[in-house]
Amino acid sequence: MSTKKRIIKTGIAAIIQKIVKIAEQLLLIPFFIKFWGASYYGEWLTLTIIPSFLALSDFGFGSATANTFLLKFASGEEEEAANVAKTGYRILSLLIVSAILLSIIIILILNYFKLFNSSSITSKEAMIAIVFLLGSKIINFYQQLFEAYFRAARRANLSINFQTLISVINIIAGIVVLLNGGKIVSYALTAFIISLILNPLYILSAKKVLGLHKKHKGVFVKKEVRTLIHKGFGYFLAPIWQAIYFQGSSFIVRLVLGPVAVTIFNTVRTIIRSSSQAFSMLVIAVYPDFQFEIGAGNKLKAKKIFSDLLGLNISIAILSMSFLALFGRDLYSVWTHKALHVSLDMWIIFVSSIILYALWFTFSFIFEALNKPYSYTLPSLIFSILAVFICWYFCKYLGLVGASIGNFSFDFLMCIYLIPKAAKLLGIPLKDIFLDSLKALRSIFSLQSRSYFITKGR
Repeated sequence: MSTKKRIIKTGIAAIIQKIVKIAEQLLLIPFFIKFWGASYYGEWLTLTIIPSFLALSDFGFGSATANTFLLKFASGEEEEAANVAKTGYRILSLLIVSAILLSIIIILILNYFKLFNSSSITSKEAMIAIVFLLGSKIINFYQQLFEAYFRAARRANLSINFQTLISVINIIAGIVVLLNGGKIVSYALTAFIISLILNPLYILSAKKVLGLHKKHKGVFVKKEVRTLIHKGFGYFLAPIWQAIYFQGSSFIVRLVLGPVAVTIFNTVRTIIRSSSQAFSMLVIAVYPDFQFEIGAGNKLKAKKIFSDLLGLNISIAILSMSFLALFGRDLYSVWTHKALHVSLDMWIIFVSSIILYALWFTFSFIFEALNKPYSYTLPSLIFSILAVFICWYFCKYLGLVGASIGNFSFDFLMCIYLIPKAAKLLGIPLKDIFLDSLKALRSIFSLQSRSYFITKGR
């Protein structure tokens, strides 16, 4: 199968997955509110914070193992790749057991201080539900490792489709539970059973698709453990800097400007960042082939894939900026029922950041493809802290315009550092990448122009 066909298949799978994820939120919430009531559902949402937080406790180890495995396999080191998989599997299993034990201790402590007491849900029900929900999330630790098997077999679309199927089954099962009067324990138990059944099937499918286990059984290699843990923590810094940047800036706006201001700030950021969904779907579609070519040492092919991706994301950014600059504020007013007002200055600053975000976000996945997380996550952590400080400083003098400057500064700093750094790691001159991207960009718009005139002629 050609690279183009694989990317298209993976892209279609990513779009379907995104639609299902959106449907999961849109479909289940009305059912929750109808059958549980707003108060009971609110208590449930509060309880889900605990398993969502503890689900991060693999410390990025899954990502580190998956990327190390893929790069070794693509470079022809199949036996070493099998060893990484075996080592990673054992450590992940140990982390899963440790996470479960840690979670039980935390739950017992929280229960001791009566933090589960509420008028709607008993502490016993809350504890049982959290254990089941946590179990369903922790078992998913294995998915990151075995997703790399599908990528190594050049069948990334199958992995995405399988994960989408799991989401669909969860949606249907959740609705069935709610329709039959099930409460939080029944709902969480159902999610746990689905995870317990489908994750092993996912693992078996991954092994079958690649077939590596037929040639190499793999052995546990102690010296790999330190390397994988070190890289894993680098990946773990990603949710940390994101929390500091997004939650930190929101907190500063709330602290300095009040609750209405933070509502405006977050809603504007949400609508401006909506274009990022397109960026991320393109990256998901391209990433498996790009990383494989990197591992295989096919620098020119990797450069072509990346340049085309960059050209596409730049074109989407330009179109998004144009649309939002012309119609965005009116749409925002309609979206918020004219309850919130955004100044033109603030809107322009936010819109201007789209192109910066498109650039650094596209370049950022080079670091993951090369399995060098610290080169990306460490500066991101520093810039997120700096951006929050800038947000605080300018909020005091310029209000929400100052908050938008803090948002813009983060994207600007990320561009300045990440773009040349990523190009250097890739071993391709930055000028060549942008020239090829501009060619791809011209071809995109020329194709659109030809299509327009052909359609008009008919």
